[in-house]
Amino acid sequence: MTLQFVAFSQRGAGARPTELRTAGRRQVRISVKVHAEYGGDVPARDDDPVAVLLSLYGPGDVVGVDPARIIRRLPGPGVPAMEPNYLAGIEFDDPDLPWLFGFDVDGRPLPWVMLVVLPDDGSTPVQTRAGAPNPVVSCAGARLPDPARAGDWAHVQVGADEDRARQVLRAAPHDRDVVRSRLLAPVRLRPESGYLACLVPVFEDGRLAGLGRDPAGSSAVWDRSATVTLPVYDHWSFRTAPAGDFRLLAGRLRRAPDTGGALGRRSVAVDPVAARLQPPGTAPLFAGRVLAVPTALARHDHAADDGPIPELAARLRELLDRTATGPGGDPVVGPPVYGQWHAGSAPPPAWLDELNLNPAERIGAGLGAQVVQRHQEELMAEAWTQLHTVQQANQRIGWGQLGAVVADPIHRRLSQLPGEEVMAIVSPVLGRVRDADGTGTVLAGLAADGIPPAVLSPTFARVAARVSRTAAAGRVPVRPMVTTIIAGIADKPDTSHVSDRADLAAGMPVGMSVLSAPAGPRERVLDALRPDTAYTAMLSWANPITEAADRLSQRTPLDRIHAEPRFGSPAVERLRALNQDWVLGGAGTLTPNSVCLLSANRRFVEAFLAGANHEMVRELRWRGFPADPRATCFRRFWAGGPDHPPLTAWRDRLGDNTVDDVDQAVLVIKGDLFRRYPSIIVTAERIPQVPGGLNTAAEVFRGRLDPDVTYAAIAIAADELTKPGWHISLTLPPQEPRFGLRATDTGTAEPDLISAVADRLGTTSADVAATLYQPPFRVLLPADEYLLGGEGRA
Repeated sequence: MTLQFVAFSQRGAGARPTELRTAGRRQVRISVKVHAEYGGDVPARDDDPVAVLLSLYGPGDVVGVDPARIIRRLPGPGVPAMEPNYLAGIEFDDPDLPWLFGFDVDGRPLPWVMLVVLPDDGSTPVQTRAGAPNPVVSCAGARLPDPARAGDWAHVQVGADEDRARQVLRAAPHDRDVVRSRLLAPVRLRPESGYLACLVPVFEDGRLAGLGRDPAGSSAVWDRSATVTLPVYDHWSFRTAPAGDFRLLAGRLRRAPDTGGALGRRSVAVDPVAARLQPPGTAPLFAGRVLAVPTALARHDHAADDGPIPELAARLRELLDRTATGPGGDPVVGPPVYGQWHAGSAPPPAWLDELNLNPAERIGAGLGAQVVQRHQEELMAEAWTQLHTVQQANQRIGWGQLGAVVADPIHRRLSQLPGEEVMAIVSPVLGRVRDADGTGTVLAGLAADGIPPAVLSPTFARVAARVSRTAAAGRVPVRPMVTTIIAGIADKPDTSHVSDRADLAAGMPVGMSVLSAPAGPRERVLDALRPDTAYTAMLSWANPITEAADRLSQRTPLDRIHAEPRFGSPAVERLRALNQDWVLGGAGTLTPNSVCLLSANRRFVEAFLAGANHEMVRELRWRGFPADPRATCFRRFWAGGPDHPPLTAWRDRLGDNTVDDVDQAVLVIKGDLFRRYPSIIVTAERIPQVPGGLNTAAEVFRGRLDPDVTYAAIAIAADELTKPGWHISLTLPPQEPRFGLRATDTGTAEPDLISAVADRLGTTSADVAATLYQPPFRVLLPADEYLLGGEGRA
């Protein structure tokens, strides 16, 4: 967005030149035209314009500022790390506000308020005073900026090009996102210090009124030759950071040296005797060695690190087979088979052997188990809090089981009865039983098919039974009698239906009635009362847990639910608390202000999650928690990263079971840059862009390691970054304008802003603002120069 800075803004009567100054107020001459309407037959009259003097409010008429008019304080209240070379400021939504009650000095309007910044060391506290409408602050006048130069540090910002800036200023009302006024504090700040920013009056009359005293009726500014007490219209505190701004800190970044390939790996000794994989004194299964195990953040070439040891894999398989089965079904104490319950029946998924037989992956799973063991109490407490809905669901499922047990024999008995007896039993409830297709009640469905409700009544059932017995004796023809019965009972019978039913009844075997027709009411009622359909529909209401993954153990809807507690916090934070060297091996070897590119190790992440979920299930069941043995309690590893699918859905090799198929390059920086600017936007950009190809990649997740290491993952494979043109972009987010001077490596900002620096920066406050304006800064790092791992790289 284009920004224009304007020295001041005055509209309406305030924009007219001052004719007189009386009693601390400006008087301006305006033209007044009177339009008179008398009503009746008297015509309206317009008088000639008359010039009159209008007295405007002055600084002595103001005792405060409406906080709603303040739209921004810079830095914000309580900010702990403002760049010391920047200036404090305050902004208002009205572009005229700083000049509304001021006077002209040397032909330029002087604002009636100014911003001062004082050391927050307890020597100049903001206090209340009896009779004063505002808090007050007292200090030596020499420590304050000259109020006569307040106009050098007040300006208007317009979000428009130069041709439209004046036009936008004249418009009313204003959009605060486009036009605003701003005061800067001409105070040089020191690094790592606390400050108090105060909005105070410029004129003596304003000072007196703000203290609850009578104004003197003058247009003079207050005297700074001695100790001065000022009313405070608004105030806040902040602290400055160590010396250096974004530009300076980014300029110090250097490529991280990869000393001996230690970064992103940990060295692990593997010895068969020390690990008790064989009896002492026997020939070694294999020669002991030191493995380079990739950590969660690893080098680009981590896939080429040490793989499985065949002799070790064979011995582990022998031990794990004993642990998994056990002679005679008895449990055997030994190494755990991570993921054995989640893997399911044969054939086992590809990841199961990798997880348990490869040293690197088994270490990752073991770390997941250690995390659960260390945090078991807090994890169990959280799991118990999630159990209420599962218990409630199981209670309702119990009701369903009871209903099914009672309903099943009843339904079997009904199925053996003729239609008239079925109707005699169930007809009172047909208006409350839903049809098998779920569209409405059974009663409504039968009526829609043309069967009169009277036919379904118990009376008709009794008559039909007698007809059957009479017909069986051969004394009464069936068809005339059935027709007569239906016509006599039904309300407004449909004769075509009656005839059809009579014909049907006449052709039936002796002993059956119209209610027992193959597609008649009897079969419809029995279908609607089937326990498996009726109670399944009921359980869909009774069971509040709807995700299929939460009902892994339910073979039917009537099976009880085993709970699956979820821990949504990223598992990497628990691993960091256990040992952050497994998040990034060799992080301690990074030098200050160093930067490099690594990769997210998906194999390690999945191994860790498998181990953590395996151990969590063991802990839940040990504590008597109704947990599903195939539950996936931990699904998220990285903070802000995607959730992994449940382990029961893993079928590929380790590292290939994520929902996101894109590998992630990870930027690692050690130093103050991210600590001072945590909102830095990290992206990968291709310069120049390739038409129709991948040209940008966004950040996926971010994390920190003690004391000052930050990592940020980008949704792009490290292999892609080896192609020409790729850069890592570090950009401050789009934000409101900031003002200050260039920081130097010595931590100073020159010149001294308390002096009359405006004379050196420009002729107006707009020139001062334009000179001090600090545009957003961006750093571009050539990706291939910072990528660790891969051919031709250290």
